[in-house]
Amino acid sequence: MTPPRQKPSGEICEMFDSLVGVYDLLNRVLSLGCDRFWRARLVALCVRDGSERVLDLCCGTGDLAIAFAKKLNASASVHALDLSPAMIERMCRKLAREKLAPTVSVARGDAADTRLPDESFDIVACGFGLRNLPDRRAALREAARLLRPGGRLGILEFTRPDRASAFTRFYIRRVVPIIGRVFTRRRENPYRYLARTIADFASADELRDDLCEIGLKNVQYEINRMGVVALHTATK
Repeated sequence: MTPPRQKPSGEICEMFDSLVGVYDLLNRVLSLGCDRFWRARLVALCVRDGSERVLDLCCGTGDLAIAFAKKLNASASVHALDLSPAMIERMCRKLAREKLAPTVSVARGDAADTRLPDESFDIVACGFGLRNLPDRRAALREAARLLRPGGRLGILEFTRPDRASAFTRFYIRRVVPIIGRVFTRRRENPYRYLARTIADFASADELRDDLCEIGLKNVQYEINRMGVVALHTATK
């Protein structure tokens, strides 16, 4: 099968703008509810004393940034970036509802070129966004640049389902696009593209090797029981 053409940043932004109304619901449905658990797991592995300065790359509608904000104390801060204006707008409404707006700052930005100062953060995280970037290694290098010495990187992402059951592979390739079409009702179904990005993304071992190659240490990963979600952590 021919790998999907990786969409440029502009097309990706437009696609996620169009999905904002159903994005959170579909995350629950398509992950069978496991996305919440794995975000909580990422936060638990990265936070140490609760005073960290955190950057959430590809923040989407803000679930990971909000999970961090609820775990941290008053001296901490969370900064979130995403290219999609619609996702950022939805996130800001969530922050207001959760009364977290003073703790979390949100801006439009490119995960591979944030324009933020070197060694600015104790934690850099990315949840379910890395596989949609045109150059994942550039984004990983940027994340490493932004980490302070001893800082922690957390990557939560669907992984190529080499270790998954036949049912899980069928679910990703066939069922996910059907559910996406039902919910989005778009002529061009973005969830067909997204399902293929899962199937053709790096394996957990390959992403581990990417993190080692950019000089990060203590690189580890966990894979969920379905064999399709991987959580990588590393330190600078």
